[in-house]
Amino acid sequence: MKQQILQPKRLTDWRWQAVQTKNREFDGVFYFGVQTTGIFCRPSCSSRSPKRENVSFFANPSAAEQAGYGEIFFPIQTVFFLNEPEGDYTGGEFVLLQQTPRAQSKAIVLKPRKGDMLIFTTNFRPVKGSKGYYRANMKHGVSEVHDGNRHTLRIIFHDAHS
Repeated sequence: MKQQILQPKRLTDWRWQAVQTKNREFDGVFYFGVQTTGIFCRPSCSSRSPKRENVSFFANPSAAEQAGYGEIFFPIQTVFFLNEPEGDYTGGEFVLLQQTPRAQSKAIVLKPRKGDMLIFTTNFRPVKGSKGYYRANMKHGVSEVHDGNRHTLRIIFHDAHS
């Protein structure tokens, strides 16, 4: 990993130029990781250009993953609700919390019925800002069940690519 990060500047300038111009000719030749997002991508990635000081270059996806970077993906979960609220249990609302940088967090409280299915992001979701898209951290949970039993079936898709 140190070899990738401590490369002399002159050896990485052509790579940085390829990233800035989103040059498809270099796809598969190298990959770059962005420290602030924790993701890696090919040079033609359509995301907004990162700052040079936040970028590391890698020869292949395995090297990027070993350095702790992940591909651009948004892991999702599905939850199937197996009980009727207010009939089988009280309380137990489904809560999503969006943590927005430099802003107040936003809570979304849902009360799904028996047979409903929710699809939601596991860690973060893309949000359009004034300078392009950014990652908003997402948390999820369940409010306290006051009475009865609440049952769900959950399926997690870890590698859902965008």
